[in-house]
Amino acid sequence: MKAGLWGALLLLGMGALFLWLLQSPEEEVARRAEEEKPAILTSIELKDYEGSQLKVQLFAKEAQVLEKAKTTDLFGVYGVIFSEDPAGEPTKLWANRAKLSGNTKLMTLIGDVRMEFPQGRVLLTQILVYDQAQDLLWGDQRVRLIGRGDSVEAEGMKYLLQKERLTLARPLIEVEL
Repeated sequence: MKAGLWGALLLLGMGALFLWLLQSPEEEVARRAEEEKPAILTSIELKDYEGSQLKVQLFAKEAQVLEKAKTTDLFGVYGVIFSEDPAGEPTKLWANRAKLSGNTKLMTLIGDVRMEFPQGRVLLTQILVYDQAQDLLWGDQRVRLIGRGDSVEAEGMKYLLQKERLTLARPLIEVEL
C-alpha cells in the first residue's frame, strides 16, 4: 500500500517536472512580459481638503502604482491630520506602508503604525484604515495607547479626525484629546 502511494507521488512529480521542462524560455519571457510592471514614483505628497481647509496631508518616500490592477502601494509613510481649530496642534502618523485599492476612499496603513496626538499620547498598532468619506481612522487589531505615565491596550479603535475623538474598543474607553 505504502509503496503504491510513493510510486504514484513519484510519477506525479516526474510528470510535473517534464511539463515544466517542455516550457520554452521564450514562453516564460512572454508570460513575464504580459505581467504589469509597476510605475515607480518618489517623494509623494497627497492632500485631502474640505472646502479650502486642509484636513490631511500625507507623504511617502516611494509609491508603486499598478494601473491595470488599480492599486497603489506607498512606502515610508508620514502624515499630518490637521485640527478644525486653526490654533490647534495637528495629529501626526507614521507607517511602513499604505495601500490604496480601486476608486474607494479607503487607505490601509500597514506595519508599525504610530499616531502622536498633540497632548503627548502615542497610539501603536500594526494596521489602521483611513476612510476619507467617513473622516475616520479605524482598526480592529490590538492597539496600545501610551502617555501621561499610563498605558492602555484595546482590541480596536476609531478616531474621528475632525472631532479629535478616540474610542478604544474591548474594553470601551473614550479619551478626550
